[in-house]
Amino acid sequence: MGYSLHPSIPSKGENLKIADVGTGTSVWLLDIAKNLPRSTQLDSFDISPAQYPEKTWLPANVTLHTLDALSEPPLQFRHNYDIVHLRLFIVRVIFEEAFHAAHLETLIDLFFGGYFLEPGGYLQWDEYDVLARKIVSVNEACPRANLEILLERWTAGDRFKSQGLGNVVEDRRRNHSWHTNMFMNMEFAIQKDYANGFLDKKGPPGSGDTLRQLKKEVGLETDQGSCFDSVLQVVVGRIEGGDSGLNGDGGR
Repeated sequence: MGYSLHPSIPSKGENLKIADVGTGTSVWLLDIAKNLPRSTQLDSFDISPAQYPEKTWLPANVTLHTLDALSEPPLQFRHNYDIVHLRLFIVRVIFEEAFHAAHLETLIDLFFGGYFLEPGGYLQWDEYDVLARKIVSVNEACPRANLEILLERWTAGDRFKSQGLGNVVEDRRRNHSWHTNMFMNMEFAIQKDYANGFLDKKGPPGSGDTLRQLKKEVGLETDQGSCFDSVLQVVVGRIEGGDSGLNGDGGR
């Protein structure tokens, strides 16, 4: 996209507070830290610290937290942030919507309802638009039947405007053709984690084995020239109220 933090979000004020939820390796937060004032508070959140970098290597204004985003966070984080960022979170949304709809409503309340955000704060969500995803092949002879089955598993919609966020901005970019193999490998990793970490524990009996077999068949089709072609989208919305200029604590 050419940026990490969307350019429509004011970010030059002193004492800003930014949260990255589902942070993984914290790479997004560490990337934006290079261009923000040192007074900015940068907090990473993930359900597991397994991918976190060594704390002694982090900038002094970066803090790592362990948190399940589908559980109500501690009061200390309530209405605490000017900017909240999510990336590649749709996997969790879809899984929970399929099996635990109440958890999806919790997620909506936490992020779209502004639990983390102060009034006037911004939510940025970076995601692959699964509704715009399609299958491409190098020629018509390439098999794609299992890819079509896997494609049917993913359905989700944009919720920003429907949840009342203002100042909604959306950027979209389709993958370059030379990136398709890399993103298929990422797809396989997601499917593996879903089968092993979710379906085996909470899904219908045998559903994990079914997905692992489907993943294997899709891999064979990918080797023969068929794959997913995806659209990356970045959507930004602002919670009502507060200071749209985000001047941090010093400007409130």
